[in-house]
Amino acid sequence: MPGIGRKAFWAAIAIVPCIAFLLLREQVIADPTWSVPHFHFFVVSLTSLIALFMAGLLVIAAAQLKDARVVFLSLAFLAIAGIFSVHGLTTPNALFDGMNPWVGFSARLSLLVGSVFFALSTLDGRRAIQRVVVQRQSILTIGLLLALAVYATIAFVDTGRGGAVTHHRGQYG
Repeated sequence: MPGIGRKAFWAAIAIVPCIAFLLLREQVIADPTWSVPHFHFFVVSLTSLIALFMAGLLVIAAAQLKDARVVFLSLAFLAIAGIFSVHGLTTPNALFDGMNPWVGFSARLSLLVGSVFFALSTLDGRRAIQRVVVQRQSILTIGLLLALAVYATIAFVDTGRGGAVTHHRGQYG
């Protein structure tokens, strides 16, 4: 009998959360926190801004290694964290009223841009290309930071005006 009780316990641990999730998702059980975006705003924004700071430290460390693959790897983390910060900061009804397309778009764009840099970090290029990337790391980093700043500015200005640039149904991501 003790074996049956133990199996029932582990089955309940596996099944009860799934049932609770389904009941919440189908709104059989009301959860007022799901309609409040502040949790998403604080968790995602804080996490991505901390990740952005850490990615900046990674870029500084990558400069010391003199390896183009590491440069691209550090730029991947910088791009993901920077763009995902926009995802968190444009959470509907947190800093800006109403829905906007930047939340969903930023989540997807961060993965796209990050994956391009990750792909570049896997390539073994000619030594001349590797040397140019290492020598131009500061230019690449400044260029990426400027692109991130322009992207964030456009997203924040557009969101503040009610999403005029891309009139689209906003999503959480």
